[in-house]
Amino acid sequence: MLFQFCIYFIVLSITSILFIIISADTRHIKPEYAERLEYLNDVLLKYVAPAIALISLCLLPIVIIWGV
Repeated sequence: MLFQFCIYFIVLSITSILFIIISADTRHIKPEYAERLEYLNDVLLKYVAPAIALISLCLLPIVIIWGV
């Protein structure tokens, strides 16, 4: 169960990183789309990225102790 959670967590982390990278650059798109991407970037940076960092800090010792 922990192994499956780790795999899902890694996939979630990678997709969040990709969304942050994609939504950071809004130079050559329409203003309406740029506003939506800026909102997405703000949500990811303010809420999702800190949550992922906190979960990974808690998950790392668990994985080391349980030997997954």
